[in-house]
Order: sequence, then C-alpha cells, then structure tokens
Amino acid sequence: MTQAEHQTAYRLACAALAVTVTLVCRCAHQVSPSGGPADETPPRMIVSYPAQGMVNTPRQAVVSVTFSEWVSPQSAEKCVSFFPPPPGGFKIRVRGKRVDLSPAKPLADSTTYHVEFSTGLKDLHSQPIGTPFQLIFSTGPCLDSGSVSGCMVLRDGPFSQPKAALFAVTDSQPPLDTALFRMPDYIAQTDSFGAFTLPNIRKGSYEIIGFADANNDNRLQAGREDVYAAVTRRIRVTDRVDSIVMFAVSCDTTARRVLRIRPVSATLLAGEWNRRAASSADSVQPSTMRVVSLDSTVTSPAVVRHIAIAASPRFALELDRPLELNAYLFIYEKSPRVPDTASLLDTIRFNGIVTADTVRPRLVRRPKNSTGDLQPALDLTYSEPVRCTAGRVLFADTLGDSVAAAFDTAFADTFVLRPVRRLRPGSRYRLMLSADSVVDMAGNAVAADSADSGRIGLTVETLHPDSLCLSISGSTPCPNAAPGRTWRFVPHTAGAAPYLSPDRGGAFRFDSLPAGRGSLSWFDDRNGNLLPDGGELLPWIAPEPFGAAADTVEARARWDIEGVMFPLCDPCSINRSRRPAPRGKNQRP
Repeated sequence: MTQAEHQTAYRLACAALAVTVTLVCRCAHQVSPSGGPADETPPRMIVSYPAQGMVNTPRQAVVSVTFSEWVSPQSAEKCVSFFPPPPGGFKIRVRGKRVDLSPAKPLADSTTYHVEFSTGLKDLHSQPIGTPFQLIFSTGPCLDSGSVSGCMVLRDGPFSQPKAALFAVTDSQPPLDTALFRMPDYIAQTDSFGAFTLPNIRKGSYEIIGFADANNDNRLQAGREDVYAAVTRRIRVTDRVDSIVMFAVSCDTTARRVLRIRPVSATLLAGEWNRRAASSADSVQPSTMRVVSLDSTVTSPAVVRHIAIAASPRFALELDRPLELNAYLFIYEKSPRVPDTASLLDTIRFNGIVTADTVRPRLVRRPKNSTGDLQPALDLTYSEPVRCTAGRVLFADTLGDSVAAAFDTAFADTFVLRPVRRLRPGSRYRLMLSADSVVDMAGNAVAADSADSGRIGLTVETLHPDSLCLSISGSTPCPNAAPGRTWRFVPHTAGAAPYLSPDRGGAFRFDSLPAGRGSLSWFDDRNGNLLPDGGELLPWIAPEPFGAAADTVEARARWDIEGVMFPLCDPCSINRSRRPAPRGKNQRP
C-alpha cells in the first residue's frame, strides 16, 4: 500500500471514529425525541424497590422506581420527596425510566417512610404523571397504622393541587407557629378534586395545614402561596380519623407597622397601618405608643386613646395635652406576627400644630333613592371617619309604618343603616337623620344636605308584591354539627344584597325574595357578624366552614317554593360542584 493510500485509510478511520463517538454521546444524553405523533400518555409506575408496603427493608437500601417512560431529570429534582426526611438528606439520580433515591446515611430503624411523587413529575415529552403517587415501606417489621384523610375546599381561580402537611408535636406542647415553617414530617398532594390521604403514619399529635406549593420545596411560603386550614388546628392521629375539611385562610408574617402619622389637630393624630387588623391579637394598646418632643424644654404628650377605623387600616390617637410648633418623634412597638421573634421599636418624625380641627366632614356618596330590597343596607360615605351619636333613627312610610334602623356606633368612613325588620312591599319610606348626630373624631358635625336644612334625608322604595317570591324553604337530609349555621341566598342581580336565614335543625326559609335566579349556600357564623369569614393562620383564627349548592335556585314571583334539598352529607363534594377536573388532551369531555 502506498503512502497516499495509508493517509486516505487513516482519514476514513478517524472520520468513522468521530461519527461513532458523536452517536454514543448523543445516546448518553436524555433529550426529547423529535418527530412522530405527540405523546399524550402520562408515565406510570411499573415496579419499585422496596415494593409497595414492604417491611424489614434494609436501612442501607437505595429506593428505586421504574416508570413506563423516560423521566425528565429536571422535574424529578423538584417533584420527588422523602418523608420523614432521612438523616443527612438524600440524592436523586435519573437513569432513563428509573429514578434512584440514595440516602446519605442509613435510614432510621423501625420507621415507616413515604416517598412522594407529585404531579409535576414529567416524561421527556413534558407529559406529567397527573395523579400523585406514594411509595410506602418500613425498615421495621410492620407499617405505621395511623391515617389522615380529607379535602381542601379549593379557591376560585387558576387550578392547583395543594399539599397537605403534618407537623409532629407533643401532646403537652402549645401551638407553635414557627413549626409551620419547617420541613413537614409528612406531606401528600391532593388529587384533582382537592382530596388527600395520608396512610401509614405514626400515631400522635400533629399540626395540619395545606398550601399550594408553587416552587415544590415542600415548605410554606407565607404571603405567596394559597393556604388552607381546618377548623381544629391540631389533630390526634389514630387508626381512624374522620375526614378533615380544610378551608382557605390568609397568612401574612410581616410585622404590623405604621406607614405614616400626621397631626389633625393639636390633640389628635391620624395614622395608617400597613394592613388592617385581622383579630383581637392585633389590637393596639396605647401603652405601646409614645410621642416624644425633640425639644427637651417642651413636655411630651401622652397617648390616652387609640381609635380604630372600622374596615380600614387607618387609626387615630388622642393626646392628653396639645402639641406645640415643634418637631416630635412617634415611637411604637413593631410586634412580629410569628411568636418567638423579638419585637422592635420604630420611629416616625412629624411636626406639631397648634390649630384645632374645625373642618366639617362632607357626605361624598349616598345610596340611590330606590333600592328594591325589603331590608336594604343604606351606606353613606363621608370625606373622613365619622360615627353616629343619635339614640334612634326611623324609617317611616306615608301610612304610618315606622321601622327602627340599626347602625354601628364605631368610627368608619362609611356609615351603614339597616332596618331591623323587613319593610312593607310596594311602599315608599323616608329616613331623616339629624346632621348634628353624625360627628368626626374632632367632634365636628356633618354638613347638612342643602335640600334638608339640618338633616340628611334618604328615600327607599320597596318592590311591588307581584315582583316578589313569597318564600323559598327546604332542608338537608344529613345536617352536620354547625351551631352557628346560617343559610344564604344571593340573587343573580348585579349589586344585590344576600338574604340570610337562621338554621332550624337543618331547615331554612327565606321570605319575600326578589323574583329571579340565585345561589344557595350556608356558613357557620362563629363570630356572629353575619358574614362568611375566612380564617387566619398567624395569629390563629379558625376558618368558618361553608358549603354551596351545585345548582341555582329560581325564586318565582308570587310562589312559595318548598322542598328544596341541600346535600351536606359530603362536604368535599363542593369542589366537584364548583369546578370541573382538568382534562388532558386525550380525554373526552
């Protein structure tokens, strides 16, 4: 063979070797194949080690789960969890269709472990598994026998599948808010209808919460993720636990602080918090606030009263002595919402004034003269917070029917008047309110209407009897325990106020409703404010349970609608009635 032939053969061999190496490298990387029909089949678990429910598993075992399709390594890193967390953590390695979990240290002896694969686990075509999967095994001779199940009443809006988390506590341990931000001892994702099950867990006491784990870190991100809680914050796990229903609650860990402070008069300061008070735990004591003069020759006034503004983050402070034309510091205790965290002092500088507040508040918005409702809520909005000092206010019609008006005497921007009983259909009522009986925080009376010198006049016209449904009544076949249950009918008319009915042993009755369709629901009014309130995680306020009918109810004019049945037997069915389960591309409607 000539030298030229040797060089040609050498170049061909090198090219062949390069092609082979390239093919091997390409095969060694998991990439999404191109071409062919779209993959719409979700991956499913084929085999695992340890097997589901296996006991006496070696403590040095590597957990291995094989799926029907190649698994995306990126999704596995975020969507595979190990509970209780093994000592030293664990590593995840994806090898084609197999996912291996290698604990850094031997597993604990005689412990039941849960390996959770959440719905975010995907194959190489980005097809998720759809239904969360749990692999349960034990390093001891038996599995733990405790069990927890229930559901979360999902929020309206974008679809999500929250996680139920359990935090182990001792029986004598008081509720610890800080415990809710550590890694849970057990966790499980809900199915598409918000239901969850945690089988084979250790018996004992637990704090339970739910949250939409947006970043898949198995930790609650307060203020950024939807949170759910049961009526009872702590549960006792035994062999059998009744279904736990969890409702949406709010969770905000930011400290309550003052955004701004300014003098309204020589003895009155107006301020604003960064958020509205959520409970009595957020109440403010004057002793936590001070006003300090920057001039040592000027006596500093003391705060004698904190005035909260209803339904508002604003407040006012009454001082024991007048301010002077001087610079002051407002010093207050900025308390954290999470216990076991130190409080801080914060300061705001302002300049004092010596003038008195003589500006009369103005009525800036009043209700329409005709509302149609037989028991209307008439709201009057003022230019600044006011309260009513009148002893009695009446609705009076031309036939002499007088109905007393109920109202709140606290300071508020909006002053609401409601008749204590229903007004007569087809009537015209006049309400006259003395302007001097509505005053601001400085004692200034409201400026009167130009049409009614010295008075504020409102006119209410009620619906004609031919436009009213006489009544809607019904019951539930299986009333559950809800001592404050209140029934609620909301007409499908823009701006319509809800109608309420007290519970009568699982039965309800609404009288004199406007004709038309509406929604029927109930809530357990535990705080007695006649509103369906959500709960608060920090500080803890239990949510008020509620339920809603799947179908609308028609209130027919001049009819008595009887025998309406409201199913309460399965509280978790509310999710199925409020939203459909999401469908994959290969599922038929």
